[in-house]
Amino acid sequence: MIKKQNRKEFFMSIKNHKYYWLGIFFIFLSCLSPLGAKCEDNSSIKDIDNVDSHIVDSDIAKLVASDYLPRYYPAERESFKHYVCYDIDGIPAAYVFVFRTPQSDIVSYEELDTKIENIRVKKDQIQKQIQDTKGSSVLSKEKKDNELKKLTYIKNNYIRELYQSKVFATVITGATETSPLIIRCFEGLPDFIVQKRDIEAALESNFPDKNLTLRRLLYFSPFDIRYEAITDTAPPQEISIKTAETKIQRQKISDSAFSVSFKKNKTELIAIASEREKEQKRLQEEEQKRLKSSDEKRKLFEESDKKRKEHYKSRWDKYKSSQN
Repeated sequence: MIKKQNRKEFFMSIKNHKYYWLGIFFIFLSCLSPLGAKCEDNSSIKDIDNVDSHIVDSDIAKLVASDYLPRYYPAERESFKHYVCYDIDGIPAAYVFVFRTPQSDIVSYEELDTKIENIRVKKDQIQKQIQDTKGSSVLSKEKKDNELKKLTYIKNNYIRELYQSKVFATVITGATETSPLIIRCFEGLPDFIVQKRDIEAALESNFPDKNLTLRRLLYFSPFDIRYEAITDTAPPQEISIKTAETKIQRQKISDSAFSVSFKKNKTELIAIASEREKEQKRLQEEEQKRLKSSDEKRKLFEESDKKRKEHYKSRWDKYKSSQN
C-alpha cells in the first residue's frame, strides 16, 4: 500500500506534467527502499545534444536539493557532501547530495567512513555467528531456530544502522537542463557509500587477478547507481566519490572499464563496452517502434518530448535566476 506521503507526491507529479505529456502518464516509482525513499520522477535524463552547455552547475542543483528536502522530510539539516553520477557515455546524469543534522557528531567524511566500518565489522561478526549456528551439530532444531532468529534480528539492526537515517538524508537531482529537478529523496545514506567497503572486498576476493580500482559513479536508474572500476593501479585523476566541483564536464569512460553491480551481496562486473551495446540495441528498438508508428503518433510524441524538456528547463532557469 502506498503511504500517504507517497500518494501526495504521486498526485503532485501528475499535476506538474499532465499539460506536457498530453495525456501520457509518467510511471511513478512506488517501490520504496528500506529507508522510505521517495521519487518525484523517473524520466530519461540523457540528452547528448550540446551537452556541455546543458549541464547544470552543482551549486544550482544543490539549491534545488536544499529547497525540496524539507518538503519531504521537515527537519533542520545542512549540506554534508555531494557527488556526480555519469552515464556510460560520460555525460553527467545526476547529482547526489547528502545532508546531515547539525547536532550530529559526524562532521567529516573520514569520521563517517570510520563509523560505517565499525558497524560493518559488527555486522560481519554476527553473520559469522549465523553461519556457525547453521552448521552446528550440537544445537537442537528448536534452539538453532531461536538462535538464528535472534542473530538475524541483530544483523538487520546493524544493516539499518549503517544507513544512519536519523542523521543523514539524501537527494538525487538531475544534472542537465532537460532532466527532472528531483529524481529521488530519502532519509539515510546512499547505497554506494554504505556498500563501498563491501564492494572493494568482494572485488579483491572474487577478481584478484584484475587489480580493480573503484572510480566514478555511474547512473543507470534512481535505484541503480554503480561504481566504474578500472584495471589500473595508478591513482585516478578524478574520482566522483570526492566532493564535486561546481562546473562539471563530460568525462571519457573507456570501453575496457567495468560497471560494478552489487546487489544482495553479489558482485557483478559488466564491461562498459557490453553496456553500450545493450544501450545501442535498446535505442535501435525504440527507433524501429517510432518508425512503425503513424505520423500522428510520432508528431504527438515529438511535441510532448519538446514540451517536457522546455518545462524542465524553465524550472531550472528559475533557480538560476534566484542566484543572480
